[in-house]
Amino acid sequence: MRIKKAVIPVAGMGTRFMPYTKAVPKEMLPIIDIPSIHFIIEEALNSGIKEVLFITAPGKGSIKDYFDKKPELEKFLKKKASPEILEQFNRIPTDFKKKFCNPENSKRAWRCNNARKRFYKRRKFRRVSSG
Repeated sequence: MRIKKAVIPVAGMGTRFMPYTKAVPKEMLPIIDIPSIHFIIEEALNSGIKEVLFITAPGKGSIKDYFDKKPELEKFLKKKASPEILEQFNRIPTDFKKKFCNPENSKRAWRCNNARKRFYKRRKFRRVSSG
């Protein structure tokens, strides 16, 4: 059976990278010029993953924003930006199913656990660590 789903916990506070992670989630910190989470998703998609459940935390909305399609921005870049910038923009993986679960606090963590169970419904899944 081929694994097509991945659960990626990205709820850590990034304390080892303070003070940077006070404003930017550690998963969005760049490796050269690309956020680290980009490489994780790219590798998962290249291995056949079709759907990803992100277990997030408050303040991690930029992860969702990064993988959302942005037609207005793409239109603007086509008109005004250099081809290199447009190429970088188009490298961002957006064509996969994504779900986000934010437990908000430890008392609501069971919601994400239930969401995770519904997500893979007794099918095999891969847990991918981001840090």
